[in-house]
Parts: sequence; C-alpha cells; structure tokens
Amino acid sequence: MGSASRRHGSWIFGEISPRVESADSAYLASIVSYDDVLVTLLGDVASTYIGIRTLEKQIAIARENVVKQRGILAIARDRYKAAPPLSSTFTKRKTFWRD
Repeated sequence: MGSASRRHGSWIFGEISPRVESADSAYLASIVSYDDVLVTLLGDVASTYIGIRTLEKQIAIARENVVKQRGILAIARDRYKAAPPLSSTFTKRKTFWRD
C-alpha cells in the first residue's frame, strides 16, 4: 500500500506541478504583456501631447502672422488711396514724351 500511495501521490503531484508551472508562466507572461501595453500607451500619449503642443504653437504663429499681414495691408491701402490713378500718370508721361 505504501508503494501504491507513493505512485498515487507522485501521479497527482506530477500532474499538478506542470499545471502550476504553466499557470505561473501564463501569469508572468500576462504581467509582461501588461507592461508592454502600458509602455506603448504612454508613448502614444506622449506623442499625441507633443503633436498637440506643436499645433498650438503653429496656430499662435499663424495668428501673429495674420496681425502683421493686416498691418501691411493697411499700409498698402493707404498708399493706394494716396497715389494718383495709374492711368492719368501714364497718360501725362506719354503726352510729355510726345511733345
């Protein structure tokens, strides 16, 4: 009976031991997978944050450019309004050279 119980015990523990090892391996693999997903997620968040900050800076630069261009447009309009019409200037020069 002693040898039968030993065989029976070794059969039970021999069967359970690989299952426990397999479960431990699966658990450790899931931890590693979780860590991989977490690292990937953090990288994606950082990349998105940098993209957003870059776009915010580009928008700020574009707004500054609009303000500057409006000033340049105002100067150009003032000069255009103050200048004599092109056709009369051209006609005066043309008649000056004919005479």
